[in-house]
Amino acid sequence: MIKYSWAKFKGRPVHISEVTPEMRKEDKFFNTLTGKRMTAYLNGKFQKHFHHLEHVESHSYESYLHKTSKEVFADTYLDCLKNNKPFFLHYWETKECRQHYKTTGIICNLGDNLEAFDLTKVFKQVKVEKGHDGLQPDINLIADIKGEAQKQEVIYIEIFVTHKSDEKKIIAGKRIVEVKINNESDILKLRSCNLSVDDKNTIFYNFKKQKKVINFCTSREKGCRTFCKTFILYKNGGYEFMSDSLENILSHVATEKDRILKIDYKANATSSEEKDNYVQRLVNSNTKIKDCRYCKYAADKIKKNKKLGLFCKFLKKDVQFDTAFDCNYYRKK
Repeated sequence: MIKYSWAKFKGRPVHISEVTPEMRKEDKFFNTLTGKRMTAYLNGKFQKHFHHLEHVESHSYESYLHKTSKEVFADTYLDCLKNNKPFFLHYWETKECRQHYKTTGIICNLGDNLEAFDLTKVFKQVKVEKGHDGLQPDINLIADIKGEAQKQEVIYIEIFVTHKSDEKKIIAGKRIVEVKINNESDILKLRSCNLSVDDKNTIFYNFKKQKKVINFCTSREKGCRTFCKTFILYKNGGYEFMSDSLENILSHVATEKDRILKIDYKANATSSEEKDNYVQRLVNSNTKIKDCRYCKYAADKIKKNKKLGLFCKFLKKDVQFDTAFDCNYYRKK
């Protein structure tokens, strides 16, 4: 005799674990697929289960899983609507912080977070096996669009037992949540009132990843800790490369703002070669920048065919590249 974990009681699907002694006394259980009379086995040496009271012709176990899953999902969702309980859809959301975007042009990507949306707040109707736009979804979750008569927002819930979602539905761009059902235990999970993109048995089709913009820095005592590589050019022609948290760099800029000519918050120069190339580009573009290496009075100091540094022919002494910052005699080559 086949043992079942699900049956219908007073028109609603019930799991054997939900059956009470009072329900057992009424003994009005029916197979979710065939509608045939069943009874609940609650006590004894065997695991709790439903079984038929009479012999029935064999039927597809896959069809039983598919039909029962649809019944359970719809029943659970309707119960949530009736009793003001949430039914959550969990999705990935990208978070961005644009607190300093206007100043720096920097958008901080805070990564993806799993967020929860209560479907019952918007989708107030649930329909099983009702056609929509020439398609035949297993379940429709329907929301009326405010201010737009006859227009509705729809999410398809597809139960995958042996057949995946129809390619036609996916190509049509319909938002689909496909739930894989392997056995009766998977059906019980539908009672949890949760659909999650993070569940290996659930696939989301045609859902756009949401983006949330928050001023994350304002909630942190030390402000924005994003590491930033910034180039600062001062009015006297001197410059520096700063590698620090964005908040510390902004603090420095605020202090030195009267001396600053130009700032590049996205310089991204780390190595000596990258910094040299960056400065070279500014020199070539006639930017007001001072560096002894580009002064007409500078010469390489060489000894035994080895370059030892710079020598200023005007000042008659050894110099560093930044000596030019405070030099009144700097002349570009």
